[in-house]
Amino acid sequence: IALYRDSLDLEKIAGNTAGVARMLQSIGLVELVRGGFKEAVEAYSRSRDLFGQVSARDAREGRAFATLGLGFAQTAIGSIDAALTSYKVASSVFESLGRREQVGRAALGTSMAHAVRGAAQESLDAATLAAAIGRETAARDLEWRARVREGYALLALERPADARQAFESAVAIVEDPAEWEGEEPGAPSDDDRGSPHAGLAEALAALGEPRAALAAAERGRLRRLRDQ
Repeated sequence: IALYRDSLDLEKIAGNTAGVARMLQSIGLVELVRGGFKEAVEAYSRSRDLFGQVSARDAREGRAFATLGLGFAQTAIGSIDAALTSYKVASSVFESLGRREQVGRAALGTSMAHAVRGAAQESLDAATLAAAIGRETAARDLEWRARVREGYALLALERPADARQAFESAVAIVEDPAEWEGEEPGAPSDDDRGSPHAGLAEALAALGEPRAALAAAERGRLRRLRDQ
């Protein structure tokens, strides 16, 4: 945050509006990851508005990224209607720019927002789209996060057998060492690489398989320890 604020001041002195917007977006991301959700909302909102003052394709893309980040921050503070609007706007721009992976991340955020408000079917539909785009673009972290969202939506719909399959798909991705060589954990969402196992444990418990559920929970704990 301190380094980005130093850069922010320099961009302001230089009169570089796009640079100021980029630094605000970077500050928003750090705030989001560390749990400063209100600060993230403020930073992403200012970044979005500033990018709107710059005329260029890069500025349009920057505005879309700021709007997507804003959606995640709005979801975190419970402003679900505003978050859904942000995801929809960002997705539309990314689609027009051919940024399919980011369309998928907007769908992932949409699934998370619907889950917060208890709309399980809408959450499932958005998560399924995100998972499909994750496969299409080879964005493996997007795919497993979307599979986790699918699993929880299916649990909410009282479909534990289908939820088990979704969680197992996510587990297979995070447990593949070839996928994560040199990869650092962390992303603007509430998931970590132990969450597929935790979801699988819930599904197995719902299916009446306590021993398998315990094993899955322990594997998730080990995954988190490895990441730490």
